[in-house]
Amino acid sequence: HFGPDELVMAHRPMIEQIMGCFSADQLIPGFHGFMLDALSGFAAYTSALPGSRHNHHWQAGGLFAHSLDVGHKALVASASFNVTHGSHSMDREANTLAWQLVVFLCGLLHDVGKVHSMGRVFARTVVLRDEAGRERHDYRPTQPVVWRPSVCSLHEWVSRFDVDSFAIEFYPPGKHKTQHHALWVDRYFHQLVPQPLRAFIYDSDPQIVRLLDEFMQEPLGAAQSALNKAV
Repeated sequence: HFGPDELVMAHRPMIEQIMGCFSADQLIPGFHGFMLDALSGFAAYTSALPGSRHNHHWQAGGLFAHSLDVGHKALVASASFNVTHGSHSMDREANTLAWQLVVFLCGLLHDVGKVHSMGRVFARTVVLRDEAGRERHDYRPTQPVVWRPSVCSLHEWVSRFDVDSFAIEFYPPGKHKTQHHALWVDRYFHQLVPQPLRAFIYDSDPQIVRLLDEFMQEPLGAAQSALNKAV
């Protein structure tokens, strides 16, 4: 298991690059702290999960690494697909920041549905403690201890059940198709993105809000909107 702080620290150089890409971030007081909160919340769900079973980013922690990489590249590409050129000069800085946030966050969350569709995550070993709460040794649970991502994050599950190590029973190919990710992007966007960032986005240009709503309905679909192209 990788804790959220551990994952964020491991990717600190890229995260610093990402932070440096945002323009006019002073328009949101506490911007960097809110962004780290979003990344930590995402890391709490992805932990050591791979990006795929056999293909890209199959290593432990691959899902977080892949998602961060897509978010970073989408953020860089956001300038090429900028939809704020028609904004009034007084609103342009704020709309550009909102657009950058939308592109990055959608890139980060585009694969979040894999925590549901990749496979069944269960405890391989858990920690046994004595009456004083001191750790004694680990053992294989006699009854399945299964993570339910709809209930809590992977990090919360590990902590609650004293999970020492976990395994993934991958679903057979085709049972949970990639399109099912669309069922979860909207939920995790509103769950993991701090309220001040969401409020700033939803107060921006209506076109940006419309593109965001369309993306959350069909993030990996065939739509050729500026947001889909950037991600």
